[in-house]
Amino acid sequence: MATISTFNKNNLQDLRTKLNDAVSSVSEEFGIVIDLGRISYSPEEAAVRLTMTAVSNNQRHGESPEDVKLRMEFEKYAHSFGLNPADFGRQVKVGDDEFKIVGIKPRRSRFPIVGMCLNTGKVFKLTLGSVKSQLTE
Repeated sequence: MATISTFNKNNLQDLRTKLNDAVSSVSEEFGIVIDLGRISYSPEEAAVRLTMTAVSNNQRHGESPEDVKLRMEFEKYAHSFGLNPADFGRQVKVGDDEFKIVGIKPRRSRFPIVGMCLNTGKVFKLTLGSVKSQLTE
């Protein structure tokens, strides 16, 4: 086991991986989602925000806890962006690609919608206008 004498970007990346592995069993045991936020640090000290979300009461058949959290967040903020909570999971065409709406990030004013490209499976940030124009058609 490596000993950390000072914190730096490289050892914090390794530490984040270990922490994520360690909390995954707790997450599964209690049916919650645990997210580690951004790590702030100095050479002597590091801090990370730990967020836990209870999802078991909102879980649909076959839905992972992480997917429940994304859906719950979308349903919470959809009306603030002029969207319907039922738009989560709908497919839209943006440019030449088809996307599935998989999330919303309310703090991202330019690209608040999270879409998964159906061709590649990659996740992209989408503009609200590009998504809303496809939902009304």
